[in-house]
Amino acid sequence: MKYLTEHVIKRADNIEFVALQQDFSKPLHLPEKVQLVTSFGSLEHTMCWDETLENIKNSLVKGGYIIISMPNLASWVNRLMLFLGYQPRDLEISQKKLYGVAPPFKTHGVIGHVRVATFKAFYEFLVDSGFNIVMTKPLYSKANPIVNFLDGLLSKPSLSRRYVFLARKL
Repeated sequence: MKYLTEHVIKRADNIEFVALQQDFSKPLHLPEKVQLVTSFGSLEHTMCWDETLENIKNSLVKGGYIIISMPNLASWVNRLMLFLGYQPRDLEISQKKLYGVAPPFKTHGVIGHVRVATFKAFYEFLVDSGFNIVMTKPLYSKANPIVNFLDGLLSKPSLSRRYVFLARKL
């Protein structure tokens, strides 16, 4: 997002929850640092993860947390698609049209993924960026019963279609 909006959601026991929509590829100028930053399905749409994560880290208090959800380049679906000779769905080569993806994915259209990582690569990236990994979980939709069954069977974060990290700034 190219703008900053702020909405106070709840105030209780001297805790203030503020929803920010911010382009973290640019430095964030807040009057004070925050304790938690969340990113659900947005980091993979940015070009430079180094700057983005550095800006997020600089926005956090020491010991602050980040929760990030991302598609997994090494998901069981992408591994199957590569085995069958198709482009992984989560890695697009054009902003205009999908190329090389399996027929069921062609109806979804271009999502705008610029970069995507395997679970292992993103784990290492967060650690090298000054975060301690607190927890990881696989994430998946339960919309399709067959896909839901396979997601449950292959529920390791390294195989999941999406994963989520809870990490703490050192």
